[in-house]
Amino acid sequence: MQNADQERELSTQAAPRVRVYQPGDTVPLSGIYSVLHSENHRGPHEVVMVGRDRFPKCEICDRKVNYRLVHSAPYVFEDHDFEAPSQ
Repeated sequence: MQNADQERELSTQAAPRVRVYQPGDTVPLSGIYSVLHSENHRGPHEVVMVGRDRFPKCEICDRKVNYRLVHSAPYVFEDHDFEAPSQ
């Protein structure tokens, strides 16, 4: 059980900063990203992005969309245990 000093210390620790990505930025890690549109034509939703691609703009709200990493996950063909599909 935590005492009052421990609880106070935990409550004053800064939360980690969440990086926000814009259209045109390079996707740093493959994984699931939350998408937030500014034009209210669509609610928040999640998409899969592959590392080294570029975040796209929205066809409706153009560049007024941003992305936040929810959970990183390697693209299966970037995993050393799997082969890339033959062309």
